[in-house]
Amino acid sequence: MISSVTENEAVWLNLIYTPATEAAILLPAETRSWQYDAGSNRLYGAQLSTKNIGHFGQDADIFVYDINTGEVVGKSSFQGIFSYVILDGKLYYDQRLDTEEKLIIDGKVSGGRLNSIYSLKVYDFETEQGQVWQEDITDSVQLIKCGGRLLCSRHARVGKDQLFYLNPEDMSEEVIFETPNTIQFVQSASPDLIWISGNFAGGFIVDGELRHIDFGNY
Repeated sequence: MISSVTENEAVWLNLIYTPATEAAILLPAETRSWQYDAGSNRLYGAQLSTKNIGHFGQDADIFVYDINTGEVVGKSSFQGIFSYVILDGKLYYDQRLDTEEKLIIDGKVSGGRLNSIYSLKVYDFETEQGQVWQEDITDSVQLIKCGGRLLCSRHARVGKDQLFYLNPEDMSEEVIFETPNTIQFVQSASPDLIWISGNFAGGFIVDGELRHIDFGNY
């Protein structure tokens, strides 16, 4: 994405640029979230919006682009996406949907509360088929690419926060770190360098390997 400044305004440009040929293909400017997937050799652009009250995560229309022509070759829509990763032509995402529970006192509505339901799901762009990895869970999960694998951070309501790899073949989990302290967020500087922040300190993962992490007295 490039910011082009003219005399009167700044214009955001999304494009596919090939340095060897200096060819540039313009893409929709309204798309703000992009992921390139080497496994499928496709570019995926998500147009995010909160369309419905009760969806904490953002609704998303995800467009699939041919990187050679910029042509749209597919489109899928999803509700309540909290975090997502595209790997080998599949979308792995954490869906959060909120429902409002009304409190009735003396026959009258007196406030209410939101009940959050998390589900972990997988969607195959080629077959256009989806499946549930885990349903109606209470923990929130953040997904990110790390060393060509799916790295997940789980924030547990009860128990320990965890970092684990998700194995797409059988959807099994490989826990590499857990702590009773809070893993607040995981950030990516590149697909191979991941920074992790917690309550007391931080750590990092390089090339998919846990090199250092310190969350106090875990």
